[in-house]
Amino acid sequence: MSSKSAEEFDYDLMSIVVHDLKAPIASVKGFIDMLEHLGPLNERQLQFVERALKGLERMEQLVADLLDLSRLDSGAPIEMKPCNLAQLIYETVEIYETAATEHNIAIDVSIPFLPPIKANPPLLQRAISNLIGNAIKYNRDGGIVAIHAHQQDDLVMIDVKDTGAGIAPEDMEHIFERFFRAKRPGKKQISGTGLGLAIAAAVIERHGGRIWVESTLNEGSVFHVTLPCMTEIESVNRNQSLQSNAHKPYHEAGGEASDSVDDDLQESDQCSNSDSRHDEV
Repeated sequence: MSSKSAEEFDYDLMSIVVHDLKAPIASVKGFIDMLEHLGPLNERQLQFVERALKGLERMEQLVADLLDLSRLDSGAPIEMKPCNLAQLIYETVEIYETAATEHNIAIDVSIPFLPPIKANPPLLQRAISNLIGNAIKYNRDGGIVAIHAHQQDDLVMIDVKDTGAGIAPEDMEHIFERFFRAKRPGKKQISGTGLGLAIAAAVIERHGGRIWVESTLNEGSVFHVTLPCMTEIESVNRNQSLQSNAHKPYHEAGGEASDSVDDDLQESDQCSNSDSRHDEV
Protein backbone atom coordinates (compact mmCIF):
# COMPACT_ATOMS: atom_id res chain seq x y z
CA MET A 1 0.00 0.00 0.00
CA SER A 2 1.46 3.36 -1.01
CA SER A 3 1.99 6.18 1.48
CA LYS A 4 -0.75 8.20 -0.14
CA SER A 5 -3.20 5.30 -0.03
CA ALA A 6 -2.39 4.72 3.64
CA GLU A 7 -3.13 8.36 4.44
CA GLU A 8 -6.41 8.21 2.54
CA PHE A 9 -7.35 5.04 4.44
CA ASP A 10 -6.56 6.75 7.77
CA TYR A 11 -8.74 9.74 6.86
CA ASP A 12 -11.63 7.49 5.78
CA LEU A 13 -11.35 5.36 8.93
CA MET A 14 -11.25 8.40 11.21
CA SER A 15 -14.25 9.89 9.44
CA ILE A 16 -16.27 6.66 9.87
CA VAL A 17 -15.34 6.15 13.52
CA VAL A 18 -15.93 9.77 14.49
CA HIS A 19 -19.22 9.93 12.60
CA ASP A 20 -20.43 6.77 14.38
CA LEU A 21 -19.69 8.38 17.75
CA LYS A 22 -22.24 11.15 17.17
CA ALA A 23 -25.32 8.99 17.73
CA PRO A 24 -24.34 7.38 21.08
CA ILE A 25 -23.11 10.73 22.44
CA ALA A 26 -26.42 12.35 21.55
CA SER A 27 -28.31 9.42 23.08
CA VAL A 28 -26.43 9.59 26.41
CA LYS A 29 -26.90 13.34 26.52
CA GLY A 30 -30.61 12.92 25.97
CA PHE A 31 -30.96 10.44 28.83
CA ILE A 32 -29.01 12.72 31.19
CA ASP A 33 -31.24 15.64 30.24
CA MET A 34 -34.28 13.52 31.17
CA LEU A 35 -33.06 12.87 34.72
CA GLU A 36 -34.32 16.21 35.99
CA HIS A 37 -37.79 15.40 34.64
CA LEU A 38 -38.01 12.13 36.57
CA GLY A 39 -38.04 13.83 39.94
CA PRO A 40 -36.16 16.35 42.07
CA LEU A 41 -32.39 15.88 42.35
CA ASN A 42 -30.34 16.86 45.37
CA GLU A 43 -27.41 19.26 45.11
CA ARG A 44 -24.78 16.55 44.74
CA GLN A 45 -26.75 14.76 42.03
CA LEU A 46 -27.15 18.01 40.12
CA GLN A 47 -23.38 18.51 40.28
CA PHE A 48 -22.83 15.05 38.79
CA VAL A 49 -25.35 15.78 36.03
CA GLU A 50 -23.63 19.08 35.22
CA ARG A 51 -20.20 17.42 35.06
CA ALA A 52 -21.53 14.66 32.81
CA LEU A 53 -23.11 17.16 30.42
CA LYS A 54 -19.93 19.23 30.24
CA GLY A 55 -17.95 16.09 29.47
CA LEU A 56 -20.36 15.19 26.68
CA GLU A 57 -20.19 18.71 25.28
CA ARG A 58 -16.40 18.38 25.06
CA MET A 59 -16.82 15.05 23.29
CA GLU A 60 -19.29 16.58 20.85
CA GLN A 61 -16.85 19.39 20.09
CA LEU A 62 -14.04 16.89 19.57
CA VAL A 63 -16.20 14.86 17.19
CA ALA A 64 -17.10 18.00 15.21
CA ASP A 65 -13.46 19.07 15.05
CA LEU A 66 -12.24 15.66 13.91
CA LEU A 67 -14.93 15.49 11.22
CA ASP A 68 -13.90 18.91 9.94
CA LEU A 69 -10.25 17.87 9.78
CA SER A 70 -11.03 14.60 8.01
CA ARG A 71 -13.02 16.50 5.38
CA LEU A 72 -10.29 19.08 4.89
CA ASP A 73 -7.58 16.41 4.77
CA SER A 74 -9.47 14.36 2.20
CA GLY A 75 -8.70 16.96 -0.45
CA ALA A 76 -12.30 16.96 -1.65
CA PRO A 77 -13.18 20.14 -3.60
CA ILE A 78 -14.95 22.86 -1.64
CA GLU A 79 -17.53 25.23 -3.04
CA MET A 80 -16.07 28.72 -3.44
CA LYS A 81 -18.08 31.84 -4.20
CA PRO A 82 -17.72 35.64 -3.96
CA CYS A 83 -17.75 36.71 -0.33
CA ASN A 84 -18.07 39.96 1.57
CA LEU A 85 -15.32 39.33 4.12
CA ALA A 86 -16.06 42.41 6.24
CA GLN A 87 -19.66 41.31 6.81
CA LEU A 88 -18.56 37.76 7.60
CA ILE A 89 -16.16 39.07 10.27
CA TYR A 90 -18.80 41.32 11.83
CA GLU A 91 -21.30 38.43 11.93
CA THR A 92 -18.68 36.24 13.64
CA VAL A 93 -17.94 38.95 16.22
CA GLU A 94 -21.66 39.14 17.05
CA ILE A 95 -21.61 35.43 17.92
CA TYR A 96 -18.95 36.09 20.57
CA GLU A 97 -20.38 39.24 22.14
CA THR A 98 -21.96 37.33 25.04
CA ALA A 99 -18.80 35.30 25.73
CA ALA A 100 -16.71 38.46 25.65
CA THR A 101 -19.02 40.17 28.13
CA GLU A 102 -18.88 37.16 30.46
CA HIS A 103 -15.07 37.29 30.39
CA ASN A 104 -15.01 41.09 30.75
CA ILE A 105 -13.32 41.39 27.36
CA ALA A 106 -13.78 44.33 25.00
CA ILE A 107 -13.83 43.64 21.26
CA ASP A 108 -12.56 46.37 18.93
CA VAL A 109 -13.17 45.91 15.20
CA SER A 110 -11.56 48.09 12.53
CA ILE A 111 -12.35 47.18 8.92
CA PRO A 112 -12.20 49.69 6.04
CA PHE A 113 -13.48 48.87 2.55
CA LEU A 114 -12.36 45.41 1.48
CA PRO A 115 -12.44 43.91 -2.02
CA PRO A 116 -14.43 40.70 -2.48
CA ILE A 117 -12.70 37.36 -2.07
CA LYS A 118 -13.64 33.86 -3.17
CA ALA A 119 -14.36 31.65 -0.20
CA ASN A 120 -16.45 28.93 1.33
CA PRO A 121 -18.26 31.13 3.89
CA PRO A 122 -19.06 28.45 6.51
CA LEU A 123 -15.50 27.13 6.50
CA LEU A 124 -13.89 30.57 6.53
CA GLN A 125 -16.19 31.70 9.32
CA ARG A 126 -15.14 28.60 11.30
CA ALA A 127 -11.48 29.58 10.97
CA ILE A 128 -12.09 33.20 12.00
CA SER A 129 -14.38 32.03 14.79
CA ASN A 130 -11.62 29.82 16.21
CA LEU A 131 -9.18 32.74 16.24
CA ILE A 132 -11.64 35.10 17.95
CA GLY A 133 -12.73 32.43 20.42
CA ASN A 134 -9.12 31.75 21.42
CA ALA A 135 -8.40 35.46 21.74
CA ILE A 136 -11.24 35.70 24.27
CA LYS A 137 -10.50 32.47 26.17
CA TYR A 138 -6.78 33.13 26.60
CA ASN A 139 -7.10 36.82 27.39
CA ARG A 140 -6.74 38.47 30.78
CA ASP A 141 -9.66 39.82 32.76
CA GLY A 142 -10.56 43.24 31.37
CA GLY A 143 -8.48 42.60 28.25
CA ILE A 144 -9.05 43.60 24.64
CA VAL A 145 -9.47 41.66 21.41
CA ALA A 146 -8.59 43.86 18.43
CA ILE A 147 -9.65 42.69 14.98
CA HIS A 148 -8.32 44.58 11.98
CA ALA A 149 -8.56 43.81 8.27
CA HIS A 150 -7.17 45.67 5.27
CA GLN A 151 -6.12 45.18 1.67
CA GLN A 152 -2.43 44.67 0.98
CA ASP A 153 -1.73 44.59 -2.77
CA ASP A 154 -3.64 41.58 -4.13
CA LEU A 155 -4.25 40.14 -0.66
CA VAL A 156 -6.58 40.81 2.24
CA MET A 157 -4.93 40.66 5.67
CA ILE A 158 -6.79 39.92 8.91
CA ASP A 159 -5.17 40.51 12.31
CA VAL A 160 -6.67 39.13 15.53
CA LYS A 161 -4.82 40.54 18.54
CA ASP A 162 -5.30 39.77 22.23
CA THR A 163 -3.84 41.10 25.47
CA GLY A 164 -3.37 37.71 27.11
CA ALA A 165 -0.37 35.92 28.57
CA GLY A 166 1.27 35.31 25.20
CA ILE A 167 2.93 32.16 23.88
CA ALA A 168 6.28 30.84 25.07
CA PRO A 169 9.02 30.88 22.39
CA GLU A 170 9.44 27.07 22.59
CA ASP A 171 5.71 26.62 21.85
CA MET A 172 5.54 28.94 18.83
CA GLU A 173 6.54 26.34 16.22
CA HIS A 174 3.97 23.86 17.53
CA ILE A 175 0.99 26.18 17.94
CA PHE A 176 -0.78 24.98 14.77
CA GLU A 177 -0.15 21.28 15.43
CA ARG A 178 -3.12 19.02 16.18
CA PHE A 179 -3.89 18.42 19.84
CA PHE A 180 -1.08 20.73 20.94
CA ARG A 181 -1.86 22.70 24.10
CA ALA A 182 0.60 25.39 25.14
CA LYS A 183 1.81 25.13 28.73
CA ARG A 184 0.43 27.75 31.09
CA PRO A 185 2.43 27.51 34.34
CA GLY A 186 0.55 28.75 37.37
CA LYS A 187 -2.62 29.35 35.37
CA LYS A 188 -5.87 27.40 35.22
CA GLN A 189 -5.99 25.03 32.27
CA ILE A 190 -8.63 26.12 29.77
CA SER A 191 -10.85 23.43 28.27
CA GLY A 192 -10.56 22.71 24.57
CA THR A 193 -9.75 20.00 22.04
CA GLY A 194 -6.40 21.38 20.90
CA LEU A 195 -7.70 21.36 17.31
CA GLY A 196 -9.02 24.91 16.88
CA LEU A 197 -5.83 26.42 15.44
CA ALA A 198 -5.11 23.31 13.37
CA ILE A 199 -8.55 23.63 11.76
CA ALA A 200 -8.05 27.36 11.19
CA ALA A 201 -4.71 26.68 9.49
CA ALA A 202 -6.19 23.92 7.30
CA VAL A 203 -9.10 26.14 6.22
CA ILE A 204 -6.86 29.10 5.39
CA GLU A 205 -4.54 26.82 3.41
CA ARG A 206 -7.48 25.43 1.39
CA HIS A 207 -8.37 29.04 0.55
CA GLY A 208 -4.89 29.67 -0.85
CA GLY A 209 -3.97 31.82 2.15
CA ARG A 210 -1.41 31.90 4.94
CA ILE A 211 -1.61 32.08 8.74
CA TRP A 212 1.10 32.81 11.32
CA VAL A 213 1.43 34.21 14.83
CA GLU A 214 3.55 36.76 16.67
CA SER A 215 3.56 36.72 20.45
CA THR A 216 5.25 38.26 23.48
CA LEU A 217 5.00 36.68 26.90
CA ASN A 218 2.83 38.65 29.35
CA GLU A 219 1.76 41.03 26.57
CA GLY A 220 -0.36 39.00 24.17
CA SER A 221 -0.46 37.49 20.71
CA VAL A 222 -1.53 38.53 17.25
CA PHE A 223 -2.60 36.02 14.61
CA HIS A 224 -2.16 37.14 11.00
CA VAL A 225 -4.15 35.73 8.08
CA THR A 226 -3.76 36.58 4.40
CA LEU A 227 -6.27 35.60 1.72
CA PRO A 228 -6.12 36.28 -2.04
CA CYS A 229 -8.51 38.86 -3.45
CA MET A 230 -10.69 37.98 -6.40
CA THR A 231 -8.92 38.48 -9.72
CA GLU A 232 -9.98 41.33 -12.00
CA ILE A 233 -11.55 38.84 -14.41
CA GLU A 234 -13.57 37.22 -11.60
CA SER A 235 -14.72 40.64 -10.38
CA VAL A 236 -15.74 41.75 -13.88
CA ASN A 237 -17.68 38.52 -14.48
CA ARG A 238 -19.40 38.90 -11.10
CA ASN A 239 -20.44 42.50 -11.80
CA GLN A 240 -21.67 41.60 -15.30
CA SER A 241 -23.79 38.79 -13.84
CA LEU A 242 -25.30 41.15 -11.28
CA GLN A 243 -26.07 43.82 -13.89
CA SER A 244 -27.47 41.24 -16.31
CA ASN A 245 -29.82 39.76 -13.74
CA ALA A 246 -30.89 43.21 -12.53
CA HIS A 247 -32.44 43.94 -15.96
CA LYS A 248 -34.08 40.59 -16.59
CA PRO A 249 -37.85 40.13 -16.34
CA TYR A 250 -39.11 38.48 -13.18
CA HIS A 251 -39.62 35.04 -14.74
CA GLU A 252 -36.08 35.01 -16.22
CA ALA A 253 -34.13 36.36 -13.26
CA GLY A 254 -35.96 34.23 -10.74
CA GLY A 255 -36.16 37.03 -8.17
CA GLU A 256 -38.66 39.49 -6.72
CA ALA A 257 -40.51 41.55 -9.33
CA SER A 258 -39.24 44.77 -7.77
CA ASP A 259 -35.67 43.55 -7.25
CA SER A 260 -34.78 40.73 -9.62
CA VAL A 261 -31.33 39.81 -8.34
CA ASP A 262 -30.30 36.17 -8.45
CA ASP A 263 -30.57 34.63 -4.98
CA ASP A 264 -27.25 32.82 -5.20
CA LEU A 265 -25.39 36.00 -6.10
CA GLN A 266 -27.17 37.88 -3.35
CA GLU A 267 -26.17 35.22 -0.82
CA SER A 268 -22.60 35.36 -2.10
CA ASP A 269 -22.47 39.11 -1.46
CA GLN A 270 -23.90 38.85 2.00
CA CYS A 271 -22.16 35.66 3.14
CA SER A 272 -25.19 35.08 5.33
CA ASN A 273 -23.93 31.92 7.01
CA SER A 274 -23.46 33.06 10.60
CA ASP A 275 -25.42 30.15 12.05
CA SER A 276 -24.29 27.35 9.72
CA ARG A 277 -22.09 24.53 11.01
CA HIS A 278 -19.40 24.39 8.31
CA ASP A 279 -20.65 21.19 6.71
CA GLU A 280 -19.97 22.27 3.10
CA VAL A 281 -16.81 20.48 2.07
